[in-house]
Amino acid sequence: MKTESIKIIIIDDDSFAMAITEEIVKRIFTEGQTISFSSAADALKYLRKENGFPTGGIYGPGMILCDLHMPGIDGFMFLAKFAKLSCAVQNRYSSFILSSTTDKQDVARLSKMTCCAGFCPKPLTTEKLVKLIETTYCEFEKKNPGSTALGKPIE
Repeated sequence: MKTESIKIIIIDDDSFAMAITEEIVKRIFTEGQTISFSSAADALKYLRKENGFPTGGIYGPGMILCDLHMPGIDGFMFLAKFAKLSCAVQNRYSSFILSSTTDKQDVARLSKMTCCAGFCPKPLTTEKLVKLIETTYCEFEKKNPGSTALGKPIE
């Protein structure tokens, strides 16, 4: 698996939880790009500005790991706002909720949200992250046939 071409965005208002997630990511993800945000609002601003794929470059898939329960824009609201971003952004990123919730209603609600690629219980482990990355690559290939996940530029 070529993790150097994947971009990972971490969104968590808890600095300790974010540090743990960042450390797990660094264990297997040594050459790619990781960006962390302590608020979903800041992450959405970044995603709106990025707007998906610049033409002519080589870009791989992106993965978003978002906490569920946060002040302001929570994980549910983040996913709803993410679903309204450009198709280019939605086609690049797979959004996962990373949460310690044990509320089955929360998990059921997430499973009905089409822009949620999955739910991952905290704490993140290397094994869980590998599965999320595999899912991200599969989703990216489905949304972007012939894309850069195979090292080809998107035009």
